Amino acid sequence: MILEHEFYPPEFKYSSKKPIINLPIPKRVVMLMQQHTGAQAQPTVKAGATVIKGQVIGDSPSYIFAPIHSSISGIVKSISPWFHPMLGREMASITIEANGNTDEILLSPLNYPITPDEVRLRAREAGLVGQGGAAFPTHVKLNPTKPIEYAIINGAECEPFLTVDHRQMLENPEKLISGLKLIMLAVGAKKGLIAIEDNKKDAINLLIEMVRQTSDIRVFVLPSKYPQGAEKVMIKTIIGKEVPRGGLPLDVGVVVSNVSTAISLTEAVFEGKVFTEKVITISGDAVNEAINVKVHLGVMVKDVINNLVEFSDSYSRLIMGGPMTGFSQATLEVPIIKGTSGLLFLKKTRFQEAADCIRCGRCVLNCPLRLMPAYIASNTKLGDYSMAEFYGASDCFECGKCSYVCPANIPLVHYVKVAKTELFKIKMTSSKS
Repeated sequence: MILEHEFYPPEFKYSSKKPIINLPIPKRVVMLMQQHTGAQAQPTVKAGATVIKGQVIGDSPSYIFAPIHSSISGIVKSISPWFHPMLGREMASITIEANGNTDEILLSPLNYPITPDEVRLRAREAGLVGQGGAAFPTHVKLNPTKPIEYAIINGAECEPFLTVDHRQMLENPEKLISGLKLIMLAVGAKKGLIAIEDNKKDAINLLIEMVRQTSDIRVFVLPSKYPQGAEKVMIKTIIGKEVPRGGLPLDVGVVVSNVSTAISLTEAVFEGKVFTEKVITISGDAVNEAINVKVHLGVMVKDVINNLVEFSDSYSRLIMGGPMTGFSQATLEVPIIKGTSGLLFLKKTRFQEAADCIRCGRCVLNCPLRLMPAYIASNTKLGDYSMAEFYGASDCFECGKCSYVCPANIPLVHYVKVAKTELFKIKMTSSKS
């Protein structure tokens, strides 16, 4: 059951008025072979090979998978392990050095009439995944196994600091609406909604005007509170239905897609572009000026900020993503991947050492699903992942509220992520035996 407990963290939307900047081609990219939920890619090129931007360099026959394309033209220097910024361990990767070639491989553009199967196939060919966090392969989401009534674009962007979706709605509204129509076509939805928090009035006004003459699409204004952008919370707010425990939005007749995902789908279908670049926010209290930039996948964080970001103070922590749901990084030598939404540089004053749990119950009170994060964490520490699952580890959508309100500063979401990883390993091992 989703229960309300009002929660309003500071927004810190410093970059909301900053137009998206296109960054130049990097000299080097590291393309990790695990960039989304699902199967890992296998390299389709060898060291020493010449590749062109848009060329498939990682593939798999698995259904829950999206191909990896080279984000630059260049020479494959090596195929070797590299540290994964989300999974916390080394994964297979392909390192490519630019050779000055600016050619790009494009797919053949499509035009209406288009079939649902063509939309799904194009989403897979283009390597599209959800850009809102989970990075679930788009073609799979566009092939629901149950009837769908609503296709919802998630423009809430309730995570502090991040402004990617806000800027995308302002700068690419036509592509967003076009992408929603393609999603509706693919899933058979009769109703399309663009859900936006009420703190983005310029985007709301713009999109309301643009869909005014469209009978099957409308803008839904959400109250600005956290975690309004979580699928289950958003669905409850909009249509009053709750996604069952262990279930998916399609169980209540809904498909939810991210703003940038819808825009990328439009570009893939009508322009033939594959997923090689994405927009991220660079912000934080240690940064002089917050910005929104379009970067090439695989570029190192160090290369993104070089000669671009000025620091007002020495930063203590780099977080890839938002402060509530992101991942702390130990180095700048990590690559941007398909699920990266932002880079936050935060001062040391924001962090304190974790202490022992005092059993205050705040994590339970603030959990939208009324899970027991402290129990998930304690059992994960003990390595008892079955009990962590009993207390709801797999149901958690990692909004971060529990960690935020914990007076003992326990990284509760971290333990949820660990539990999920270990449970997945156990599942995979048992399926092979």
